[in-house]
Amino acid sequence: MALREALEANDGELVATLVQTAIDNALAGDFRFWKEIVDCVEGKALNRLGVSAEAPSITDLPGLTPEQLEAITEMEGGPK
Repeated sequence: MALREALEANDGELVATLVQTAIDNALAGDFRFWKEIVDCVEGKALNRLGVSAEAPSITDLPGLTPEQLEAITEMEGGPK
């Protein structure tokens, strides 16, 4: 929050300086500043993998043999 306040405090002069520095570094082949600036100002990107804590369904397990599917359904807490 202190960073955002500092960036907003001086009519964009600090932002312009930081952006120009990042551009100069990027043109020289160093892009690491972009991620840091964006993460600090906008927040880190959300995980878009759709990971869930729910147990998978049998239909989510393609390629298993009937025997493997049966063994999984018999396991305690296995997919239903």
